[in-house]
Amino acid sequence: MALPESAAMRTAISLIQRVCDMTAPRNYLAETKKHSINTGMVAAVANHDTPALYYGLMETFSYQGIADRIASDYLDRHGRVHWADIANGLRRPDLCPKLETYWTFHGCGYRKSACTCAVPPRLPHCIVPELPTRNGRLAQSAVALYLFLRDVCGGDCIGWLDDLLSRSKEPTAAPIIDALRHIHGVSDKVLSLALVRLLLGGRPGDQVWQAAGAQLIVIDTLVHNWLHRTGILDNLNARHPYGPKCYAPSGCADILRDAAFQIDARRYGPDNPPTFPRLVQYAIWRFCAAEAFDICNGHRIDDRQRCDGHGCPIAHECGRVALHAPLGQTAR
Repeated sequence: MALPESAAMRTAISLIQRVCDMTAPRNYLAETKKHSINTGMVAAVANHDTPALYYGLMETFSYQGIADRIASDYLDRHGRVHWADIANGLRRPDLCPKLETYWTFHGCGYRKSACTCAVPPRLPHCIVPELPTRNGRLAQSAVALYLFLRDVCGGDCIGWLDDLLSRSKEPTAAPIIDALRHIHGVSDKVLSLALVRLLLGGRPGDQVWQAAGAQLIVIDTLVHNWLHRTGILDNLNARHPYGPKCYAPSGCADILRDAAFQIDARRYGPDNPPTFPRLVQYAIWRFCAAEAFDICNGHRIDDRQRCDGHGCPIAHECGRVALHAPLGQTAR
């Protein structure tokens, strides 16, 4: 959905471009491709290796809803879920009827903390509680993703992706997101992150894949909070809480996508497409993240009050809106 080209939007674009000029990496595509080769993703795509792609997707899903450090520590201590874990478990006799297909799995209801599910008599012999995930939601995601790839994709994830992308008049990952978001426990954010890595780096030289990946935007709390603190959300009458509304019409993703159309990304690397929403979003993330430029985040700013702007290179342009100010009170 295109946002109106208002004075507020022009101000937002100017501020976003200033951040991109400072923080957008100059070799983003090359580094993404290199990472995809080193992690085996390129080989998995070339070989239509669905079990390997399942492993990579579950790795990304496992970081949802928790700090990366905590998620990584849990995975290192307890292990990852593999395709074979699910495949072998589904061969057991007296299988729970919920596990028969992707569609019947809906409403599994497994809760690790309460040790319960929608079919309690089957729980003692069920594969879902045995998976090395930190909660029941992720265990359900692991099984639902397996069943989706088996039943919906016919066991060929790459063939399914190619088919969806070939149907679009313009390269877009939207149909892929629309299908995958029905997998239990996954958000648009985590799906976008997983697909960015796959589409931008998984098949070097494929312009359709790259163009679709370039359009994906990952809205985490850092990016959402930056749009709030700068006053961009207020000025565009788009203030909303972090979450699904970030991807709703006129939400964070729409704002960044519209801004990206006005920022020529080739200035940050000759191999970049001219319109590169992912790079614009990533530049904002780098501006905020503690592991990158570490300028605009909750560790630096007391969000109970307006930011003092100390040490910030965009302070004179920023609205410096208090993050936790009540709606209608911008605390400027």
